[in-house]
Amino acid sequence: MITITPRVFNTTVNGQHLGDPNAKVKVDLYADFRCSACLFFTQNYEPLIIKNYIETGKVYYTYHFFIVIDGNDGTDASYRAANAALCAGEQGHFWDYHDTLYANQISEDASLFTDTRLIAMAQNLKLDMTQFNQCYQAKKYTSVVQNDTSQAEQLKFTGTPSVLVNGTAVPDVRQTVQAIDAALAGK
Repeated sequence: MITITPRVFNTTVNGQHLGDPNAKVKVDLYADFRCSACLFFTQNYEPLIIKNYIETGKVYYTYHFFIVIDGNDGTDASYRAANAALCAGEQGHFWDYHDTLYANQISEDASLFTDTRLIAMAQNLKLDMTQFNQCYQAKKYTSVVQNDTSQAEQLKFTGTPSVLVNGTAVPDVRQTVQAIDAALAGK
């Protein structure tokens, strides 16, 4: 299992939110931790958005859950990974757990996100395991994950990742930066 070095952000971190909530532009990402296209977005676009827009105070960024892979293979691994990330977030480590999940996502196979592996990822981040396990075993964040997925469906998203910039869907996530620039320019 790949262990990550926790990131230090030069911005406000509040659970699954990054940046100034009063920023001119709001970016909402809907993703599934098992989605290979989400992994690509996270590795290739998210760092640039964080550095150039979030840490400069221009963008407020929120990670939402859109559980789609479970529906393709009949498992609940994506849901469990989302719940685990939110449990890590209770201890201020949502983004570290997010990074760990993506670092260990070498395919969309459910076996990568078993209970044993998800708990080991929390241990590797040196979380309070009593608190994490209580949260995780109780499936504390079921309603949050379900609500995010319902929102994505209401927005007529058909896959992951999907992005909103100031409430407008970006037709191709590769155009997220251009959509942010247009929103900053008032277009």
